Amino acid sequence: IFDYANKLNLQGWVKNLDNGDVKAVIQGPNIKIDHLIKMMDEYSFADIDKVKKTETEINEEFEGFEIR
Repeated sequence: IFDYANKLNLQGWVKNLDNGDVKAVIQGPNIKIDHLIKMMDEYSFADIDKVKKTETEINEEFEGFEIR
């Protein structure tokens, strides 16, 4: 997710959770976010069971994309 997000110039972060899930906060144009989700599903080594997409306020503190 990290490499794909950077290639698409998206902002935010990604984190592996203790239960094996992955949580990401991603900012950018919807078309790029949708493309990122599609890329993860098609080219990732992980199995994606569910994606929850929620719109939130823009966070001006994000500078690029990071792993937490």
